[in-house]
Amino acid sequence: MSTPDDDIEKLREWVRALPPTGSDGFEGLLAAVLTDLTGISFVLAKSGSQQGRDGDPSLIEPTIKFEAKRYDERVPREQVLSKIAEIAVDRKGQTDLWILGSTGTVAAQDVETAKDIGSQNGVGVLVLNGLPAACPAFPHY
Repeated sequence: MSTPDDDIEKLREWVRALPPTGSDGFEGLLAAVLTDLTGISFVLAKSGSQQGRDGDPSLIEPTIKFEAKRYDERVPREQVLSKIAEIAVDRKGQTDLWILGSTGTVAAQDVETAKDIGSQNGVGVLVLNGLPAACPAFPHY
């Protein structure tokens, strides 16, 4: 008989086996989860320069953008900070909340720095941080 920890680990393995990008990958999964959780329809950005986001809600204010990072281990610092920096300097449209969803670990210092960059630019930051099986996953607010 499987335990809840076994089931969570199987789910983590399944998610980490997804392609990192596209509607059938981790980006699409994160868009679907955010849509289900909020009741707001999230859509993926097209390939190419995305100005620090993989997707956002269609036709709503306030503006929420998300970035999906499918990593097996730690997410490199530059992958986090470059994305929030792009969001922070984008003057085409104000972002009220930037969500980073990751299957890998985002270091606490990187979360804090991203939150500081966001705060200085009027952007809220929520990191949904994937942790190893020994530690339950939880968001950094």
